[in-house]
Amino acid sequence: MLIRPDSKLLNRGRQQLVIGSRTGITLRQNYNRIAPKLAGQIARYAHAKQYRCMRSHLKKLKTLVGRVWRDVFRQLAQVPQHLAQGYRFAAESRAPAQAATARQPQTLQLACAGSGVHQRRQVAPTLRSLG
Repeated sequence: MLIRPDSKLLNRGRQQLVIGSRTGITLRQNYNRIAPKLAGQIARYAHAKQYRCMRSHLKKLKTLVGRVWRDVFRQLAQVPQHLAQGYRFAAESRAPAQAATARQPQTLQLACAGSGVHQRRQVAPTLRSLG
């Protein structure tokens, strides 16, 4: 059972949030010491196939990144608009944007058995193709 932890990606996202929050926002904590150590430990646990410890440390890292994320966006709403325009992240939630971009039915090209002519057919997306 090979699990691919995204600890480096989480830590890099936390760093970008901390760097990008220099638009007049003061963070409560930025976890500059704890998060890289957790990311390294997660990689070591995955290499040693100690998945239970790896998952617990990954959960801690996700919690830390979520705290920074919420702190940035909570305070970004209070910053004047002209300072927040250069900020890389949108202040709205991701859920409404995901609901607005619903997937369209896919078109597949299927070859006819004898004629060699391609025809298009509408196929309803399955749960596997949506994931």
